[in-house]
Amino acid sequence: MRKPVLALAALALLAAPAASSQSTAPVGGYKAPRDTSGRPSLEGVWMSHSISELEALPNTPNLVVAEDDAQRLSDLVVDHHANLPFNFLDPEVPELFRDAGRVNGLNKVRGERRTRQLIIPADGKMPFTPPFRRQADQLDQYFTSSPNPEMTGLADNPEQRPVWERCVALGGAPPIANPQTWHPIQIYQTKDHFILQEEYHNGPRIIPYSDKHRPTNFRSDLGDAIARWEGDTLVVETINLHVMDRTRVFPTLFLTPRSKVIERFTRVGPKELLYQYTIEDPAVYSAPWLAEYSFYLLDKPLYEFGCHEGNYSLPNIMKGERVKEERLRQKP
Repeated sequence: MRKPVLALAALALLAAPAASSQSTAPVGGYKAPRDTSGRPSLEGVWMSHSISELEALPNTPNLVVAEDDAQRLSDLVVDHHANLPFNFLDPEVPELFRDAGRVNGLNKVRGERRTRQLIIPADGKMPFTPPFRRQADQLDQYFTSSPNPEMTGLADNPEQRPVWERCVALGGAPPIANPQTWHPIQIYQTKDHFILQEEYHNGPRIIPYSDKHRPTNFRSDLGDAIARWEGDTLVVETINLHVMDRTRVFPTLFLTPRSKVIERFTRVGPKELLYQYTIEDPAVYSAPWLAEYSFYLLDKPLYEFGCHEGNYSLPNIMKGERVKEERLRQKP
């Protein structure tokens, strides 16, 4: 029997299997530097450059692992992703995963090696409702299996393809669920705004400090976000997400215009930024869920993210789907 749904406030405070895994208290009484307005300074370029699965994998049921086991598990995860048949459509993808595994291995949160981001539910499994679990399984099969001619309908028209594929929009929409090699972010703070610039897709999020959202008829590619401070933690709440950004992959998420995303940014050390995110949407998830991982301060700037492959390949994606359909029609 499923446990009662927890309130979002409780999700922010409850501890996961390890006692330190959900507390946002800085390590050793660390106090973040202040900006000109006296708020904690989160400014800088941050990146995890590590392997951080969203859900628990069959061979990694525990949230925290010993340092001696971390590299072995990281190698297993890297090999799993690098050797997926789908990845060989782009020879750079396996190397991205191998690079992340070589550099830092599993993500480290306040000194603990983590096998996944998901903290609540404690079993590390996404609480999809049955219809969305079926959709997630279909996507996982599509992206992690050899091409299956029986799978159709993902390329019936250009509008069905995800917007991130063509690097045209929405790359910076919350949450930042994929923290791996290609995801550095730069944070700026002003008196009135919190600005989050991701290198991936170059989509800046300019978030006002406010306690009120805009009218619901207001539409933005990145949703309607407002920010506030809770002690030394910066909380960003986003609603009214774009309908065309419903399906996310790597990892698989579903967000609708009715979803609420709550992100928390806490500087827990001189070079460590704890990032936590909760998603609430009863139509998609049977309960709110909570994930976290850490970014680390970089001494390098962001660079231009030049991406155009999806634009060139879109005609071939459509043609390939028509070939699959014709072969299915000709089957005896």
